[in-house]
Amino acid sequence: MAGPLSLTRILHILEILSRHEDGRSLAELCRALEAPRSSTFALIRPLVALGYLAREDGRYRLGPAALVLALGILGTRDADQIVFSILKDLSDKTALTVMYSQFLREDAVIVHRNVIQSRRAIRFVATVGQRRPLLMTAGGRAVLSACEPAWVRRQLDAATAPRLRVGSAARKRYEAMLARVREQGFATSLGEFTEDVGAVAAPVLGTDGRPIASIAASGPVTQVAADLDRIGREVALAGRKLSQAANILAGGSGGRRP
Repeated sequence: MAGPLSLTRILHILEILSRHEDGRSLAELCRALEAPRSSTFALIRPLVALGYLAREDGRYRLGPAALVLALGILGTRDADQIVFSILKDLSDKTALTVMYSQFLREDAVIVHRNVIQSRRAIRFVATVGQRRPLLMTAGGRAVLSACEPAWVRRQLDAATAPRLRVGSAARKRYEAMLARVREQGFATSLGEFTEDVGAVAAPVLGTDGRPIASIAASGPVTQVAADLDRIGREVALAGRKLSQAANILAGGSGGRRP
């Protein structure tokens, strides 16, 4: 059982990381705690395993479980503001327009429900209520990557493009692309749906693990392509946070999904 000093240090770690969105390295946390590396890592390891912390590029940040805890403390009345803050944070970090798009399974489309426009003079402008197909958009591909294989096959079989017929080289490439999306956590579309527009998207999952929406960051294709990996990591992280938030809202009293 952790003693009082260990509990104090755990709370201090969470407090430090709540003030530093860019995260902190193990060495920085050791200095802040005035604790040796071995004992600090012993405290951090279970926090990562439980999802309260996330490690990326050698730095530790608050993880999805910390968001769940925050939502539980604040209550669903404040949850919408937390969800908005996730979208705003992604737009600030990427300088792109960010869209939360609901997945309408029956119609096989996504619909923009929340949009935060980029503050750049040259930007992609999205509108709430716009419906977008699945196959050629980043948000649609993100959703498809999280759907059950049989449903995805039916969508590809129904595609109007003859090149996506079963057994075609294009069909095999598309299926391989969806496998990469599942592996890396984000999908892309670089000028494929709208000329000169690039987008990166991640799925938002419900309590049953099925997609309920996508979160996408979009802008000029040259801007997106030049920083694709970093944008992808940020979008994937936002998708995980939104999945946690959406599930809390779905089970809460009076909260609304974003």
